[in-house]
Formats: sequence, C-alpha cells, structure tokens
Amino acid sequence: MTSSAAIDALDVTSATSATSATSATGATGVTGARRGERRWARAGALLGALALAGALGGCGGCPREACGAARPAALPAAPPLPPPSRPPLEVRGGEHLAGLHPALERRARLLYERAEEEGVQLRFISGYRPYQLKAGGRRAGRGGAAGAVASWHNFGLAFDVNLQGRAGLGDALKHLREDEARWARVGALAADLGLTWGKQWGQEEIFHFEWHPGQPDAIRAPTLNALKASAEGGDLRAGYRGAWRALQSREGAGDRAEEVSR
Repeated sequence: MTSSAAIDALDVTSATSATSATSATGATGVTGARRGERRWARAGALLGALALAGALGGCGGCPREACGAARPAALPAAPPLPPPSRPPLEVRGGEHLAGLHPALERRARLLYERAEEEGVQLRFISGYRPYQLKAGGRRAGRGGAAGAVASWHNFGLAFDVNLQGRAGLGDALKHLREDEARWARVGALAADLGLTWGKQWGQEEIFHFEWHPGQPDAIRAPTLNALKASAEGGDLRAGYRGAWRALQSREGAGDRAEEVSR
C-alpha cells in the first residue's frame, strides 16, 4: 500500500470513529471515545512506520516504488575526452602505448600533452606487460597495489612514466624531493583524467598510473579468476583483451570491441 492510500484509509477510519463517539451517550459514549483514541494511536503508529520505511528506502511491499522513498537524480554523463593532438610515435616512449586499452591510451596521451603545456615533460617507460608467474605461483614484475597476484599492466590497463631528463627509476627517486612539485602536478592532471596514481602505495610507485573502472586496485585471486574467465580462451597472455569486457565503462566501446575481436 502506498503512503497516500494508507492516509486515505486512516481518514475514513477517523471519520467513523468521530461519528461513533459523538452519537453515543453515557458509558457507551465513553467507550466509543476511548475506542476512537485507540484508533488514533494506532493511526499515528502506522503513519510513523510508513515515514520510517520511506526514509529507509521503502517497506518492500510496493510493487513499483518504495513508500515515500526519495529517488536520487541520475548523475549526468561525463563529457567525452577530446582526442590527443599528437600521434603516439611523436610522443616520447610512445611505443609503450601499444597494447593498452583505447580509453587508457587516450588518457595517457592527454596526460602527456597537458603536462607539457604546463612545462612538465614526460616520457613513457612501460605499458602492457604479459602476465607470467614465478616459481611458487607468485607473479613476476611490479606495479600496483600491495598484495596483488597480478598487475593491471598485464591487462593493458596501466602505464608508467618518468620525468624527461631522469636517467631511470633510481635517478628519479634520487631527485624526488627536487622534483616533488612536478610530480604533484602530474598526479593532479592524472586525477582529472580519472586515473589512479600509484604514489598512494609508496614513492617507488610514483611512476605508475592505471585505469580499471569497476575493478579493485589490487588484483587478488578472485579478481584474477574473473578476469581469466573473461579472457579469450582463458589465456591471460594472448587473450588478455577479452578481460576488458569486465570494465564498468562504455567509453571506447567500439574501439574495445574491435580490439577484442582481433
């Protein structure tokens, strides 16, 4: 029953109670009045229960909508990202973009261009890396949240960058305090593009960025099994693009479908 229907029924009940109370006399009149009071008390309790049910999302008995439940407005769709202005081969380290999810490749190139507009020059140093296991069942390689059994690099959903002019990761970490402001700006630009920055897991992951909407940061066994089930032929190497179907994003769906079909 909807809240409006319940109130209508209570109006009828209260009107009947009032009529009985005013028409009766003597003890009968007192009894009728008390019955009316009890009915009003029950009505108040029912109204309170309906209000509480509405606040908690509905009583569960309504076939279509919760009783009095406020429906949150749908979030507006995010505006599409503009296309990058440079082809990958004109980007320093652009060869590492091959094999990335098309939507992530777009974000990576936009990060590169936006950082350069602010005077921060980047160089891509890693992208897709095939999945492999070490002896004992541990994953090979690094990059990503602690406790993971695989990296989002293994699914074309992560990349690493370094500041142009730094010889390698060791050199970048050595000059981290000096370069802190530039790295902070890169991290802010990445956040604007919906990327997860690895700095939250330690300074040795400052180079790492990933994008996997609807999936956890750390790929633990249950997530890895689900991704493997989505991979083409269950092959986490040759069929890794099939795991892109598990992402909760429709961006680049046409590109993704084309990549998965290859």
